[in-house]
Amino acid sequence: MLWDRLDEALRDRVAAMVIDQADRFIDAVPKMGYRGNTEAETVAWNSSILTLAVNMMPKHPHHAAWDRAAKIW
Repeated sequence: MLWDRLDEALRDRVAAMVIDQADRFIDAVPKMGYRGNTEAETVAWNSSILTLAVNMMPKHPHHAAWDRAAKIW
């Protein structure tokens, strides 16, 4: 909702951060937890950046890789 109100430099920095973070999970494998520590919060947190990248930048060259990774996470 605020995206259009941000100046271009800030939008570029935010987009670069999203790309950098999403790229970290392209080949990563989610941890499987156990009773007491299921790792569910970590998986949810990590998958959210992939989902954001997929929806935010549908024409980005890494889109297909992010989409695959988001489905794994």
